[in-house]
Amino acid sequence: MKIQDLPLEDRPREKAIAKGVRELTDCELLALIIATGINGRSALEISAGLLNEFHGLYNISLASFPSLRGTKGLSKAKALCLNAAFELGRRVSRLEYVKTQLRASPESIYLDFKTKWRDERREILSLLILGKHGEVIHEKTIYRGTKKGMLFQETDILGELLLEKANSYYLVHNHPSGIPLPSDSDIRATAKLEEKSKELGIEMLDHIVVGYDDYFSFREARLL
Repeated sequence: MKIQDLPLEDRPREKAIAKGVRELTDCELLALIIATGINGRSALEISAGLLNEFHGLYNISLASFPSLRGTKGLSKAKALCLNAAFELGRRVSRLEYVKTQLRASPESIYLDFKTKWRDERREILSLLILGKHGEVIHEKTIYRGTKKGMLFQETDILGELLLEKANSYYLVHNHPSGIPLPSDSDIRATAKLEEKSKELGIEMLDHIVVGYDDYFSFREARLL
């Protein structure tokens, strides 16, 4: 059925204006973003097809641009709009996390970064910098490596900690292999960085290595 054939109050755009977007179904929200259909297939029908093909909204949110582009009725522009909408949602969630998170647990940090880095095939090193009340005041990606790994410079990290007036911090990095066990070089570099930051009066709370289905905490393993 074409959207213009629906009763006015049941059309996604009019319904959103009258009742707010929170009242819309997943299908109707997707239809708002898609905006227009194609011959013989309305935006609502395209949305329903997406939900069926990807088995729900969550999987659509994780879908790549090429995957979305392969769906009947989605042009390049519409597939990009969907990617952009879900990415904005993830970024808002990240901002909320950075503003409100107090001394996080290793598991919560792992779950947060696992989602963020789910498609990464390179090693990435990030800092979560905490203020004097234990609140996260800044998140910074320090290094993006290659598929073969990375070596981080402690001077870059120490400089960032001093710049942000850090009281303490978490070091977080991923293993694209999916296996979170730290390498010997990870252990040596972490010990050296902890010592240097301690000399500056800044505490390393933990170093979390993010894998596919698990994490490694230096603190829990008594390596800090």
